[in-house]
Amino acid sequence: MAGIRLLLLATIVLLWGAMLGAGVRGDNCANTVPERPNMILILADDMGYSDIWTYGNPSQESNELDDMASEGLMFTHMYAADSICTPSRASLLTGRYAARVGMYSSDPTVRAASADSTMGLPRSEVTIAELLRDEGYNTGIVGKWHLGINSNASDDGYHLPIHHGFNYVGYNLPLGNMFECDEDTDLGSMAERCFLYYNDTIIQQPFYHEGISELMLDDAKNFISENKDDSFFLYMSLIHPHVSLYVGARFKGASKRGAYGDNINEMAYTVGQVLEHLEELNIAENTLVVFTSDHGAHIELCYFGGLNSPFKGGKSTFWEGGIRVPAIFWMPGSIQGGEITGEIASLMDIYTTFATLGGAEVPSDRAVDGLDLSDVVFNCSPSPHDLIFHYCNKFLMAVRYKNYKIVYRTQGLPTDEELWEECVDGRPMDAYFYQIECAAPDSYHDPPILYDILQDPGEHFPISWEHHTKLYNTISDAVEAQEQGFEYAPPLFDETNCAVSPCCDPPRCECGYDKNIRHAC
Repeated sequence: MAGIRLLLLATIVLLWGAMLGAGVRGDNCANTVPERPNMILILADDMGYSDIWTYGNPSQESNELDDMASEGLMFTHMYAADSICTPSRASLLTGRYAARVGMYSSDPTVRAASADSTMGLPRSEVTIAELLRDEGYNTGIVGKWHLGINSNASDDGYHLPIHHGFNYVGYNLPLGNMFECDEDTDLGSMAERCFLYYNDTIIQQPFYHEGISELMLDDAKNFISENKDDSFFLYMSLIHPHVSLYVGARFKGASKRGAYGDNINEMAYTVGQVLEHLEELNIAENTLVVFTSDHGAHIELCYFGGLNSPFKGGKSTFWEGGIRVPAIFWMPGSIQGGEITGEIASLMDIYTTFATLGGAEVPSDRAVDGLDLSDVVFNCSPSPHDLIFHYCNKFLMAVRYKNYKIVYRTQGLPTDEELWEECVDGRPMDAYFYQIECAAPDSYHDPPILYDILQDPGEHFPISWEHHTKLYNTISDAVEAQEQGFEYAPPLFDETNCAVSPCCDPPRCECGYDKNIRHAC
């Protein structure tokens, strides 16, 4: 452990250089990857770029995620496909921009699926779970879903993960952990948004936080154990560190960062337990584990939100703080420890990378936006991306090109004074967003704003286009080509019906709770 801590110290010193574009890789960049490796995708919920020590947090205790980074490969320029949960997760699992999938609304203020959404991830979409299942992988999911629940009734489960390629669906939160899920909240509000499923059935409404992290960890470990002799894919979608910030007694009050730091440490412990379990089963060298976050931290939550430094903005925005996420690839024997890459990548790339490693062909009958990162991860190759486009609903917000970011639409940010007004002793009064909409009046810029994102990661100092005519023409041509060939699916978030909100025993929406709660519809 002492060796790991010393390596971590060296890693964090090198991290800032990598964030400025210079990767730090070992001399041995021709690594052998086992055939048909196991693959585990661990996704944090609302975790900020710099929420752990290795990624630059000066206050967070060193934990198992730092150990994972010291043994694996860190990306410093990994981008989420969106800055809100549902579209980001849809893109992650399909390798496609959410607007191609229909995971958006014609209302620019509606960005995610709700409990009363009648639509969800279309069954016509081919998830990474489906691709790998068809190649003989055992596929499983534990944790948060947030890609639709019911279609016509409060219990039909039409959009749940069982219909999207997962052989095994363990304990899961179809909507997620919410601000309203705090046990001090009104029970009626809890029941409307806070429910625990096993497979496609509600088993607790509202759910108790106590023991839920251990429940999902045990579920994941059991799935791994049962499939250790076969190829498997596990999507472990954590409920940390999204509010409400419940943790078990072991971690409560232990972090100097307060409740949020406690939550990060419990999350890190959970990840560490998975890695340790792989080692105990002697399958670590045959298993690729990827840890990342669905988007940036929710900065309006005061002490209850994370840290996106040195970037501007956070969740819901397309400033770097909303879309730049930590990402660690871990595979002993195939990835050298303590490596850092400054290559540009997208979470959509995980789709194509996992497909390639599993021997699957990505669909050829539709556009797939994710590219294969296998050579970047295992052979130190350059990024396959020339550009990455950033969409919010149907609006093109920005483009990342080499060391530049070209911003077409901007979103407002709260001042310190405005944040203080919504916080009481560091505690948020509500889980609000300063600006949720993609395209507010006067948000469009023509010409777009140009930043050198390597020299100016905080997006403070726009560059004049006067001496960048060639760059302007290159980007304009690329955007025109992208938009001409982009097929937008119809928006699916426009259709809601409170009658489809989960209710385990209508009109009494209570399972395993000690008070009667009536359906709001």
